[in-house]
Amino acid sequence: MMSQSQDNNEMGDVVQGPWATSEPARGQVIDAEIVEDSTAVTPRTQAPRPAAPMVRSYRPLTVQQAGGRYAYGRSLVAAGTKRIPSAMADAVLNRVKLAHLREGNHHRGDILPAQRNVYETELRERRERRRKITKAFFVRKAHVTKHGRRGTSVKEAVRPRWETVVPIGAEVANVAYPNTPVLSPLVDGANGAVGGFFDALLGNVSTAVTEFASGTPGALTLAGGLAGLVAWQATREHQDRQSKLVELMSADGNADLMPDVPADHLTAAFRAANIIKSGTANATGQHVELIGAGIVPGDGCWTATLRLPKGVTSGKARARHAELAGALDSDTHRVLLLDGDTDRELTLRVYERLPLSGDGAEYPLATAATFDIFDGVPFGRDLFDREVRVDLTSSHGFGAGRTRNGKTFSERVKIAAAVLDPHVTISLADFKPGGDWSAVQRVARHFIEADDDRFDEALVATRDMLLDAQGEISRRAGLLRGPEGQRHGAAGQINHSMARDLQLSCGPWVIVIDEVQRATGDPQAGDRDKDSIYLEILNLIDDISRRGAAVGVLLSLATQKPDGNILKGSTWDQLGNRFCLHVSKTKISDVVLGDGAADGGADASTLIDRKQRGAGYLAGATTHDDRYVLAKSYNVSKALFAELCERGRRARIELGTLPKAASDEADQQPGPVLQVVDGEQDGTEMPEISDTTRQVLAAAAEVYAGDDAEWITANALYVEVVEGELGLTADQATRTEVGRQLTAAGVERTRKDLGDGKVTVFRRSDLVKIGGGLTAAA
Repeated sequence: MMSQSQDNNEMGDVVQGPWATSEPARGQVIDAEIVEDSTAVTPRTQAPRPAAPMVRSYRPLTVQQAGGRYAYGRSLVAAGTKRIPSAMADAVLNRVKLAHLREGNHHRGDILPAQRNVYETELRERRERRRKITKAFFVRKAHVTKHGRRGTSVKEAVRPRWETVVPIGAEVANVAYPNTPVLSPLVDGANGAVGGFFDALLGNVSTAVTEFASGTPGALTLAGGLAGLVAWQATREHQDRQSKLVELMSADGNADLMPDVPADHLTAAFRAANIIKSGTANATGQHVELIGAGIVPGDGCWTATLRLPKGVTSGKARARHAELAGALDSDTHRVLLLDGDTDRELTLRVYERLPLSGDGAEYPLATAATFDIFDGVPFGRDLFDREVRVDLTSSHGFGAGRTRNGKTFSERVKIAAAVLDPHVTISLADFKPGGDWSAVQRVARHFIEADDDRFDEALVATRDMLLDAQGEISRRAGLLRGPEGQRHGAAGQINHSMARDLQLSCGPWVIVIDEVQRATGDPQAGDRDKDSIYLEILNLIDDISRRGAAVGVLLSLATQKPDGNILKGSTWDQLGNRFCLHVSKTKISDVVLGDGAADGGADASTLIDRKQRGAGYLAGATTHDDRYVLAKSYNVSKALFAELCERGRRARIELGTLPKAASDEADQQPGPVLQVVDGEQDGTEMPEISDTTRQVLAAAAEVYAGDDAEWITANALYVEVVEGELGLTADQATRTEVGRQLTAAGVERTRKDLGDGKVTVFRRSDLVKIGGGLTAAA
């Protein structure tokens, strides 16, 4: 039966896909089978009209259909040999006649109606290129100088190229008038010399080729070249057969059964994701094309540079990112799509494990004594392990991300560089008290921690800090316009020379506000009524954002609850450096990175996993041309940050730039952290509690720091913190132990009716204060 099937294939019968079984599929037509030595004939079974499209082929499409690897390879060689003449002709004709715009991608096909305008535009461009070449062959450009009464003028003119025009003109004249005195002898002599030269050249070349081919090396070379041509066309024949199989499998719902050819693997994946069109019975499907080095294996990943079919852009691939990841048997966090040189090109990178997870790279300034932030602030490493830097001298910054995703961690990386520059002034308002920024007070001009029981005082202090900065902006603007700015060559912006002049005190001033949404208030809650302090802070931030960058007064804002209303629209427009860690929604990602970021390939809600702590999309990297860079911040622990602050303090003391607020502490180290119980500071020791309860307190301090609720239900604490953040099992024994020890540690626990009956609740401010104290002490 195999030989019979093979013969039928060579005769042009319909070939089924390799997934066909011995049982007839629904809708399949089975021919009658003649039984040897019997007059009985099994009747033909006629089923309904075939549902799956078939592909007519005069050659076997698979090794099984050919009857083995040897027979399949022999058919490839035979077909490849026959393809050589037509392939070489098509290689020329296809370029001339724009086959990619014709039916069947062949130069003999009709122009596709949808491509008529493109075809005509291509022809006009080609005619223009030929015209330029012809023009350059016969004429040359010259500059003609004319002297007149009104002065001298230079105009561009066209002159004949005599070295080509004269010989051609002489040849034409000799053809028209063959017996012209002087001209005809000269032309005939020149023709004879040129003809003799080419005859001798062709003779010598022919002799050399004959002698070369008659020897063993020459014969082997020619045979190798011919074998290469055959192999080239045999490979194309194999790819064509594989493409037919992919089309048939896609149309029949078996797109996952892809041939073992890289381009076809990717083509089938893009078809399964509905990014490109699959083949049908009447139309050829679309393909992706590997360009450059093709598929390149890397350390735990592979990378492919692709060109999509005409009419398909990389934006469509990004829009169906999740479907493509599923077709590649992966997920969106391990499949990355990077823009190529054109809209049709993209780089596909697939990781075996989650990239940018684990601890960040070692901070390059970990051992530095000082640093000049005009050199660019080292922020982290990108996917290709290249350093990413940001500007902290002329561009405002903003960072956001969900709780426990490394927002403060990544913000600390930027401020650590500013701490090491003794010319930099730092002001900081922390509206998420927990000790993350306590070391900054050793070098800061302003340091504010917004404890819940002194929140109103913190708002007033923040307003005064911003008013101080506003006055400094006016002072620096006057210096910039005056002789000092001219002396330092500052053209509209404070430069490095002016910033380093200690007499002017114009070094960069970085203002950090962590959890800025708590300082600007909630407009829906009525916080921004006329004459409210929230509105005043909001307007001060907006004014500094618009006027501060030119004079080196920069904002660095952060929040774990990004919303378009936390800042004014004019403020958002001034934020040049934006870093977005994992967030819950695409809309929030676009708020942080700017409108259209997700469409541009930067969606921190789907492309960043919570396990990638400290990783996110960065807009405004000075080391990259890309608008958005996927990067992970350096590893700056709290202990290292405290050490860097001490180095920055010593450098400021030596230079004489330590702010008065920091020098008031003399040179004493920060004292022991006092535990806060029921709103009062108590220097007594914390009661003995388990490690689990300590972890719960520390995590709760971060989770609920930006929350406005007065009470946290016990169920919410156990689900969100114990199970969600710590990954522990909140069984009854754990709940009993943690609840009892939280009460012993000073967290108020009671029962409240919050709308659904009385439930056990904990006071949120106690969780934040005591948990923050534990974190700072650690």
